[in-house]
Amino acid sequence: MDWSVFFTVFLSSGLAVAGAEAWLRFHYDQRYRRKEYLGHQLQLYGPIFALTAQNRDTFGRVNSILDQGNATDVAVANSHIRQVIIPNCDRVEEELRKNPHFLDPEDIPLVIQFFHHQNNRRVEGSSGKGTTLSIQLVRELGRISYMPPQFIERFEQKFQTKQKQLREMLGHGWGPRRSVPAHPACKYT
Repeated sequence: MDWSVFFTVFLSSGLAVAGAEAWLRFHYDQRYRRKEYLGHQLQLYGPIFALTAQNRDTFGRVNSILDQGNATDVAVANSHIRQVIIPNCDRVEEELRKNPHFLDPEDIPLVIQFFHHQNNRRVEGSSGKGTTLSIQLVRELGRISYMPPQFIERFEQKFQTKQKQLREMLGHGWGPRRSVPAHPACKYT
């Protein structure tokens, strides 16, 4: 065999291996970054989902209470709003302001709408007795919503979708290795 042929074959196979390794590394890194990003998104969408789910349930309770209609029931409903819904809305706003870079772009209009309602609630409802604006102006501007239903639905749907995506990624060999036996003292395998 001629040395130039041997050298060419050796160099070609080395380049092929290096190219394959670079290709695999690129795809592995890309999947790893996607998994990390999904984890960060879940750290944002998870707490917001928990708070919006509490608000959804509390809204249902408040509506049931208000259906009764007497003054005591209205006071209880208002207490639910002041002690549960408003603090949850404030915590949702805090989470969104801390990590806006993990929001999906299609969620930004709903978040802006939520911030708009939060600001209006703080300014117009600051007296604690509801808005001090005239009824005609409220009709023109629109009512203040503590948390629009589509906001609640979107964050619930997004949280569940992102959880499913991460589970699928972890199920395809991107998570902890199952072939390594767990330590006998470990309860969580």
